[in-house]
Amino acid sequence: MNPILFMLVCFGMIAVCLCFTFLMPVVGQVLAILANIFFGEKAYAKIKNIRSGSEWRDPNDLSTWTE
Repeated sequence: MNPILFMLVCFGMIAVCLCFTFLMPVVGQVLAILANIFFGEKAYAKIKNIRSGSEWRDPNDLSTWTE
């Protein structure tokens, strides 16, 4: 039982360290990049007076799909 517990504690600590040192900053960076892409595209469309590609369309409203 002791070696199994030792292994679980070691792998658990490694997982926690990986989470705080690698995964959390990467997730934050990915979310920031996606937000910049989304809002940058909206701003570009507004400046150029074109329709934004990320505009939300109601799937229940059939008149939006008759283009």
